[in-house]
Amino acid sequence: MTEERSGGRGIALGFLCAVMILVAFLSARELLAIYHASKRGPEMGPGLERAAEISPGNWSHLMRLADLEKARGQSSRALTHYRAAIDVFEGCARCWAGVAEAETALGRDPSEALEKAIRYGRSSTSVRTRTAVVYARLGRHEEAAREFSAALGGKQEDTAEFYGLLHRLYPADVVLDRIVEATDLRTYFQFARRRLTSAEAARVWERFERQDESERQRDHYVGYLLARGLAHDAWRVAFPDKPPARGVVINGDFEDAAGHGRFGWALKDGDGVRARVVGCNDCESGRRALRLEFDGEHNAHYHGVAQPLPVVPGASYVLKARVKYDAITSARGPSLMVQGVSGKAGDPTEGCSFITTGEEFRLSSPWRETTLGFSVPINCEGIRVLVARPRTKKLNKFIGGELWIDEVSLERAATGPSCSG
Repeated sequence: MTEERSGGRGIALGFLCAVMILVAFLSARELLAIYHASKRGPEMGPGLERAAEISPGNWSHLMRLADLEKARGQSSRALTHYRAAIDVFEGCARCWAGVAEAETALGRDPSEALEKAIRYGRSSTSVRTRTAVVYARLGRHEEAAREFSAALGGKQEDTAEFYGLLHRLYPADVVLDRIVEATDLRTYFQFARRRLTSAEAARVWERFERQDESERQRDHYVGYLLARGLAHDAWRVAFPDKPPARGVVINGDFEDAAGHGRFGWALKDGDGVRARVVGCNDCESGRRALRLEFDGEHNAHYHGVAQPLPVVPGASYVLKARVKYDAITSARGPSLMVQGVSGKAGDPTEGCSFITTGEEFRLSSPWRETTLGFSVPINCEGIRVLVARPRTKKLNKFIGGELWIDEVSLERAATGPSCSG
């Protein structure tokens, strides 16, 4: 403890010495200028003016004053202060960028200021970005693309904001084809999934997919497409080599231990519900099946078993499965369910919101087949196969027992939908 206190005193004394040395090197005039320059709010402008008067050799006060005037829309006054700062320090790249912005606002030719800003601020991301914006406003798009690309190659504190700026100035194809380099595609692809249309994000993926690191993003892109209801594109992206036929249940017999990404079975536990693929001694085929265990102490609201599938819009299908259940005594039993994979507002699949529920499984039964027929609305290209049990308000609401499921398949129906058990 004594050593820790001694070490703490040493650090404090060292800091105090450093402050005293700094104060010794600064004149009283400089300290007074710093005081005025530190003012905020309504006093900021007068404070910077006073700081520049007290310490005319400190170009930073003049540059900050110019930045303030520019933000207020006073381009002429800003230009005067930027020029004064440059007279003190010609290599002030931010000042040259400010001159270019002010001259553009005043309808003057900023070419010289742009060249100087780039010369002195070649390694500055913010300066390259500012010069790029000026070039873009002048319609000098080749130079703007060059500067934006250079700025993007630097370390961007907020890439989403930077890409957003690009898209406010240029169409998506210009940004992708002329500004974003191969090394920037990962961050740009992340931006595309959040902020661009699905068609624009698809173009970014086409380029990004050629890179080795794209495999780590493939599953994220499949999830993005499913969230937009674009199950056909998601299927193609998930299985780039040879996609299975649409409507094929992946691992419907639960024998394959592989995950299969977003198109595999999602198995989640719920309140009083456990979902596991386990060994099966009495399955008609195979050695594994899905088992759901209900603890008898919860009015479970459960939909934790799910698999998305692409389907043909307007077609009819029959979902089939082998089921076995034991001692399910609740007033509301679990069942198979089919739900439309809907998109977001503006997506072609926005209205895909249908739900079809099969028979409820209650009491006990040996292995048998259950079927669920349904028709796909014309604005749907994907469904989600679920095992669900909605909460009930009936007295016998707590659910216990076991449900086993195996050999899940989906078949195209020649006739309309039907439901049987």
